[in-house]
Order: sequence, then structure tokens, then C-alpha cells
Amino acid sequence: MIDDTLDLPAAATKETTLYRHFDCDGKLLYVGISLDALNRLAQHKFCSTWYSQIKSVTLERFPSRQGALQAEREAIIKEGPQWNIKHRKSAQEAMREAEKERLSRDRFGSIKTANGTLVQDVVQLRPLYTLRDAAASLGVNTRVIKQWIADESLGFVEINNMVGKPIPHVTGWQLLDKLESMCAARKRKGAA
Repeated sequence: MIDDTLDLPAAATKETTLYRHFDCDGKLLYVGISLDALNRLAQHKFCSTWYSQIKSVTLERFPSRQGALQAEREAIIKEGPQWNIKHRKSAQEAMREAEKERLSRDRFGSIKTANGTLVQDVVQLRPLYTLRDAAASLGVNTRVIKQWIADESLGFVEINNMVGKPIPHVTGWQLLDKLESMCAARKRKGAA
């Protein structure tokens, strides 16, 4: 696993972020710390079997690495995230869970839930999306994305193209925020 939180003298005094990864139902998947949370999220994509389950991320900043380490340890012990090994369970137990999850995936990468239904992976996070890519990730058309931007329920950034024309894009974090609000709305609708 790639670790950008090594105990280096310069890093010890830098602001450090505690992050929590949640699934669509709000279940805590993982707690970690990093000097660069966005970069760390990208690293999880390549080395964490549970990455595709991430639907929302919370960030909490600490003035030093030591403070973030203490908060991480407390969060893991008290909140019991599913995929943390340190402070929680043996590596063998975590490996058994990861293998069980891997075997539960069908050939399309969907996850079989306890009641046998399939949950499709909705979004594969990238740092930046075109409006078309954002629409495809959320299963809507581009017109819907433009409407969400217009009514400010989806954030966006403008990036100039080769001739200097600003083109709207959606960041991975903005997409996560929208996905989280969609999941919460679906949950509220189901509870009503």
C-alpha cells in the first residue's frame, strides 16, 4: 500500500487531514490521514478493494500530524470502519473479508448484497469530468447536469480550452457531493 503519511520531521508540523470514506447507505468504510487527501483518494483507487464502494468523503483538518494520528486512532476504535486493519482487527481477518467481497462480485463488477440483489458501481472517481462524463457516471443526460449546475445543486469549475474559451467541468469531489445528496434523497423517499 502506498503511504504518504510517513513520519518525517517536516511532515510532522504540516496541516494533516483526517478523512472518512462512506458508502451510499452512510456506512463507514475507512478512516485515514494524509497531507493530501485528494491524492490519497486516488491511491486508494489502485490499492483498496473497497474503493468502488466509496460514495461520500468527509474531511477534518488538524494543525499537525500528531493531532490527526490521535484522532484517526480514536475514530477507528470508536466508529469501527469496515476496512481499517490498524487498531481494529488482525490482517488475516481483513484479508478474509476482502477475499469474501472479491468472490461476491459478479462478472460485471457489481456487488451482491446480503439479500442477493446487485448494487451497480455508480461512479468511478476521477479528479475532473466533462459534463458528458459526469452525466454518464450518474446515469442521466447532459441536459440534467446543466440544469443541476443552473439551479446550483451541482458545483462546477471552468477550464479554458486551447483557444481560451471557458468549458465547464465537474470535479470528483463535486460529483461525490451530488451522489451523496442523491443517495440521501433516495433514502428519505424510501423511508416515507
